[in-house]
Amino acid sequence: TDVRVFRLDRIASAVAEPTVFDVPTDFNLDTIVRDGHIFSGELPDDELVVRYAPRIARWITEREQCVVEHDGSVIVHWPLADDDWAVRHVLQYGMDAQVLEPARIRDQVRARLASLLQRTTDSGAAIR
Repeated sequence: TDVRVFRLDRIASAVAEPTVFDVPTDFNLDTIVRDGHIFSGELPDDELVVRYAPRIARWITEREQCVVEHDGSVIVHWPLADDDWAVRHVLQYGMDAQVLEPARIRDQVRARLASLLQRTTDSGAAIR
């Protein structure tokens, strides 16, 4: 039996079933929740480091443990287990997120943006 983690804000409905789950005797929540983040398996060795602009720093500090820099920005260190997640995460913040480390994620963000721009150009859509 594997542990499954679900975000409560994404559950539309639930039904109580008569079956009962027996928690394994060797279960330890600390192996799943580390530094306020949820992981299964080993904590990745790689780390994503992102600087968030002062414009959104307040919202980032509400969710993450980070220090506000002298310019009002914040830098967050994320365990990096999935490059695709890292690229999607950074792109959701647009110009307000800058990948500091690792360089490969920065390169992947550039490549994804170039691909989107090329698709837009190829489709004849106006770029504004």
